[in-house]
Amino acid sequence: MASNDFTLAPPDGPRCIDCGQPVQRRRRAESYRKFLVPQIVRQGALCALCQRRLPEDATDIHIDHIVPLARGGTSELENLQAVCAGCNMRKGTR
Repeated sequence: MASNDFTLAPPDGPRCIDCGQPVQRRRRAESYRKFLVPQIVRQGALCALCQRRLPEDATDIHIDHIVPLARGGTSELENLQAVCAGCNMRKGTR
């Protein structure tokens, strides 16, 4: 079998497996960015999980759902918390 007989991903991006049309992925992080500053201020610039100071680089700060969307939570400000990336990755969808 030659190495060009198959590809793992289309060169022009992901496609729908049913119809073959290009799929544009929604950038979820951007939709929560507006909550970042108010949440950091509300929490006193501390991670809601480990209580350490949040990093100054905003890319290392995650917005986390207290009650996950998969368990009926909402994206209202009261259900969101700012956490450091490490805490959020360890937490998963508990």
